[in-house]
Parts: sequence; C-alpha cells; structure tokens
Amino acid sequence: MAQTKLALELEQIYHRLYELRCEAIAVYWKDYVEPNPLENITRIQILMLQYIADVAPCPLQKIITRTGLTKGAVSVATKKLAEKGILTITPGTADHREHIVDLTPHTRMHIRNIDALFENLLKERMPRYEQPEFETFINKLRHLNRVLSGADACYEFAGR
Repeated sequence: MAQTKLALELEQIYHRLYELRCEAIAVYWKDYVEPNPLENITRIQILMLQYIADVAPCPLQKIITRTGLTKGAVSVATKKLAEKGILTITPGTADHREHIVDLTPHTRMHIRNIDALFENLLKERMPRYEQPEFETFINKLRHLNRVLSGADACYEFAGR
C-alpha cells in the first residue's frame, strides 16, 4: 500500500514538473526573435533532452536504458530532434554501430536558459518542505533511482 501511495505521489510530482518545464519553455520562447526549435516538442523528447543535457555526449543505448523508453521511441525522437537541429548523432569511435548523441552548442545555451527559468518556477510554485521531510523524500527518490537502474533490484521498495 505504501508503494502505491508513493507511486501516486511521484506521478503527481512528475506531471507537475512536466507542466512547469513546459511553462518555462513557453516563457523563454515568448519574446525570443529566432524560430523556436523546441516548438511542438513531445513529452518523450523533453524527457530525453533533460537526460541528454545532464550526460551528453552519450551513447543512444544509455538513453534507452536510463529513460526506460523503447529503442524505437528513442530512435524516432532522436532522429526528429536531429532534423530540427537540436542535437547531433555521430557514430561511436570503438563501434560504428553505436550512435553518440549530443546537444548542439546552440541548444545547450537554450537549455541552460530554460533551466534557470524552470528553477525560478520551482521555487515559486512547488510546495515547501521541512528539512527532515525533504531529506526523506530525496532518499526515497535515490532508492527508486537505484532500483530502476538495477543496482538494488533485489530489495523491495520500502523507502530505504
């Protein structure tokens, strides 16, 4: 039962964060003169860009593994983002079947600016937590991250 409650809480937080990220993107591009390369971006593409921005350059397989998306979904989204000039796809150096994904310098600058707006929206709109409550929540997220990445697959999720 505790797992279900936590899953629902995490899903609500995820949706709220997605809404705030979309709002930050909209605010950023509202008065921007250039065409918006992130216009009509999908939820999958936002998820991928958030991950890529943190670890790029990275192999396509790492994005598939880390996001939990299917190979097909990641491949299609990656190709669309590359066509828009948002990221680059290059062959791997050791294995040419491997594809390395990276943000273009222009996109990296936009992502940094959007992240700053997103942080401000988070501070303004997300609930404030007391330190012990916040630490408990962060520990649960860390544990969930380990479980999802396979590091703790043998443990049941009990907030440890």
